[in-house]
Amino acid sequence: MKNTGKRDKGLTLIELMVTIAIIGILSAIAIPSYSYYTRVTKRSAAKSSVQQVRGLLEQYYTNNKSYTTDLTNLGFNNSPLEVDKNDQEVSAAKAVYEITVNTAAAGSMKYCKANCDYEVVATAKNTQTKDTNCAVFVFNSLGQKTSYDSSGNSSTSKGCW
Repeated sequence: MKNTGKRDKGLTLIELMVTIAIIGILSAIAIPSYSYYTRVTKRSAAKSSVQQVRGLLEQYYTNNKSYTTDLTNLGFNNSPLEVDKNDQEVSAAKAVYEITVNTAAAGSMKYCKANCDYEVVATAKNTQTKDTNCAVFVFNSLGQKTSYDSSGNSSTSKGCW
């Protein structure tokens, strides 16, 4: 055979395997990191909704001299309030957080044991339940912000609030 200086076009099996291995390694690093950051981003929807509900509760109290556990009284379509990653009210199937209000008057307080009039609670739903370190956000009438993990223990994770 004569060598004409031309190379055959195409990939060898080894080149193909090396490419697949590199893609696999990058995917193993990138996908979990991406998933983590999307969960952290969705937390902002919960925090924003909790702040909004808390402000509306205070306004409701000014007008009615009592707090309400029914979020429809605050102008929302449903109670509990279901929000998506963009802090928009959605159906339960699309929600990433469920926002509820517990009041001392209704005897429904769960997280604040003393001297609280109400607590606004955001609980992770659907895909957001994988955020086990910051599964529940609570903002009470004393201005205290707390978070809990998926087991109901006070979260030790920094960055929840």
